Amino acid sequence: MTNHMNRRAFIFRLSLPVSMASSMIISLSGCGGEVKDMSEKKSETTTDCEDLSGLSESERMARDSFGYEAQAALPERSCMHCKLFIPPGKASTCGGCLLFKGAVKPEGSCIQFAPKES
Repeated sequence: MTNHMNRRAFIFRLSLPVSMASSMIISLSGCGGEVKDMSEKKSETTTDCEDLSGLSESERMARDSFGYEAQAALPERSCMHCKLFIPPGKASTCGGCLLFKGAVKPEGSCIQFAPKES
């Protein structure tokens, strides 16, 4: 039980600076920018998961701060197995993420992986 709590504390301490930096970047990018709600984000369709042309520089920086990679090193830690992953719509093979904007491959991964609860 002690190891479980230490792991949880370690993950929290690791994620706190990244979350704070991302929040600051997102807050600053919101000044004068277009506001989108989550329903709009879920309805976005992209045919190319690598196309980031619709993202601002700060949105790309936020995405990079989470260490997103198009191919997970460990398949069991891929986006499709993460509870933060937004599944692709009918017209796309790309999904999304609750943490950052832009298309996400189901087989991708990032440092904020949170396994789906069974």
